[in-house]
Amino acid sequence: MNSKISAAKALKGNVQVISSNNRLQLRFSFAGKRHYLSMGLPDTIVNRKAAEAKARQIELDILSGNFDPTLAKYKHHTYWARELSRFYCTTDGSSDDANSN
Repeated sequence: MNSKISAAKALKGNVQVISSNNRLQLRFSFAGKRHYLSMGLPDTIVNRKAAEAKARQIELDILSGNFDPTLAKYKHHTYWARELSRFYCTTDGSSDDANSN
């Protein structure tokens, strides 16, 4: 497996950006469990900056007690689709726009 680590050994609570087979991943531990989160992006300068920003978000969430152990919050497509669904749909599944007329 081709893997590059952006830093030496991470300190406890730090999120590392790593490249595995030229794809970016985040690696960190929380509550004694190691997590890997694929960014779904090739390892480029711009994508690495995005991965580093996501890593900082996870670190801040861990420190502030807002960490999502399901990781859905950090998988943008999953988290935002769920949040938008909650915002735009009522409990019966109909759109709020349809009810506003």
